[in-house]
Amino acid sequence: MEPLPTENLCSFCSEITIESIFDHGHQPSIEALQRSSGTCPLCQLIYEAIEPSLDVQTIDSGRKTPREANLPIVLQGQSTREVASALTDKQWRWQNIRISMVAGSARPQLGEISPYVREDDPLALAGHILGRSVSYDPGSERTLQLAVSLINRCNNTHRECWRPPTEDPSQLPKRVIDVCPGGSKSRVRLHDSVVRSGEYTCLSHCWGTVDLVKTTPENQEKMKAGFALDTLPKTYRDAINITRGLSIRYIWIDSLCILQGPAPNPDWEEESLKMGAIFQNSFCTIAAAAAENSLGGCFAARTPPSQIVALRCQYRKDRQVGTVYFRSAFQNWRQGPLDKRAWTLQESILSIRVLHFREDQMMVECSQGITGENGHQYESTNTVRTLPLLSHFTGGHTVNIKEHRRRLHSAWSRTINNFTMRNLTYETDKLPAIAGLANEIQRLTGDKYLTGLWKSCLSRQLLWYGVGLSKPSTPRAPSWSWAALNGKTIYSKVLIHQAWGEHESEIQLLSTPTKATGNPGRLHLAGKLVAASISTNIRLGKINLHDLVTEDGQSIGFAILDTPQGLPLTCQALLVSAHCKPKASTSLNNLNVLLLGRKTTDPGLNYVRIGVGFVCPRLGVFADRPVDEVHII
Repeated sequence: MEPLPTENLCSFCSEITIESIFDHGHQPSIEALQRSSGTCPLCQLIYEAIEPSLDVQTIDSGRKTPREANLPIVLQGQSTREVASALTDKQWRWQNIRISMVAGSARPQLGEISPYVREDDPLALAGHILGRSVSYDPGSERTLQLAVSLINRCNNTHRECWRPPTEDPSQLPKRVIDVCPGGSKSRVRLHDSVVRSGEYTCLSHCWGTVDLVKTTPENQEKMKAGFALDTLPKTYRDAINITRGLSIRYIWIDSLCILQGPAPNPDWEEESLKMGAIFQNSFCTIAAAAAENSLGGCFAARTPPSQIVALRCQYRKDRQVGTVYFRSAFQNWRQGPLDKRAWTLQESILSIRVLHFREDQMMVECSQGITGENGHQYESTNTVRTLPLLSHFTGGHTVNIKEHRRRLHSAWSRTINNFTMRNLTYETDKLPAIAGLANEIQRLTGDKYLTGLWKSCLSRQLLWYGVGLSKPSTPRAPSWSWAALNGKTIYSKVLIHQAWGEHESEIQLLSTPTKATGNPGRLHLAGKLVAASISTNIRLGKINLHDLVTEDGQSIGFAILDTPQGLPLTCQALLVSAHCKPKASTSLNNLNVLLLGRKTTDPGLNYVRIGVGFVCPRLGVFADRPVDEVHII
């Protein structure tokens, strides 16, 4: 779309320079900004950006809305992480412009707009403005060329993203799709690789509810002979054309490269265990982030901004003059359908680099962060990907587990928080969908994986809880694992303090489960038990807290049940860990407990987990308790 004419810019907007964007005083009030928006196109853009927050957000300790406060407006440029300070001798390199209100010493943010320049503009060549224009045809040659350029730059210059030789550095998966058999552009074929090597891409996509083109035991020979490209759904065709644009011959697509069919399906059982490694060893993963199913394609239709304002702007230091365009701000990471699918989380984390085709732009993500088609740099949303310990999984670096263990398992906990929010078509996939990531962490660290938890920090990892959890139709994990239940699992710093302050384990692991791959396993622990009962519902937001009471009626703390149960409820409270405030190791802050119930159908001494809780240490409830052996299944 054409930029709006700028003859009618107000005096505040017409005085904007590259330097002044750092802290540019604008209209003296919300009311003045609204009046000016009737004639000044840039004021109109600014007012539209902040209007949604004017009557919702609160300032002045929550007493007034921004509209009621009616305070002065200021524009503040947001630079990249490469620039330590906009006040140093380094260049200004602006991404978004934050629109804030001057409330005393505070600057509450009300909205953002995005500046950009054309590629051949003097301000672009000098690097003052990072923003670039985005094509409204996501499948254009320009967009693909930019994707190829960004991926090649990563491959050629990012040491952390380079995959060093291994035993078999470029072994293809068991099956891949040959995107140019015999040089043909209109046909593709299923390639049974066996011992063949070569680079390949992977497709990360949503299956949806539509019928997929699949390879089955019955049609696999026909698929190997080749088939027309136009018989595939749009997402597959787009991914194949992107792979060709990257000059790569093979692509791995799950429904075509794993034999599909009813259970038992030996090929799926074998290949699904390799999926983490398949994505990890690919040259690039193509993420159809905006498509709800295979018909949506990689190139989602883009909606142009409602208006664009052009402004001639000067960088006074070197007297360069160029044209800066202003538009509504890009969303840093708007969730798309792919972000809601459980399987795709490990696909994204384990891939060396991911080419995201999102709703509003193309992005390339690697261990160095995310570069958008709009020229902006973003921090990776992946907490595990950004850890020095695992930067990058595929880099093959040696790991000092003692040095990085706490950060690793804290990141794993946050990853599980994310993973359990996502959707699974089949309940039984809960553990397989994260197994590739677990296998790689286990390989790098030597830690033992226990059905979703880690042996080295078991006392922390046992302390999960959830909101709205429910039991699956078929048991798939022991009760002590978050994988035993459906719904969002939470590892919280606030309620359970699993990563806050000093942590001291109060349990001893006597033996580990013999089956830690998803089948119920017995956890054999030694620890202190106190008989208690759970009663009185105390709601805290979405969480149902319950009073935890000893047999003699003493209230000792609070409980969170895994699933709703009738009250009062008797249980055993197992002391798992003690926490103290930072720099005050002698002052205990909390005692964390697992709440255990008897397994009524088991004649032995087995318990099942029913929840977690925390106990006030000053009461000395566990002080004189003996250490007992506990079996939890």
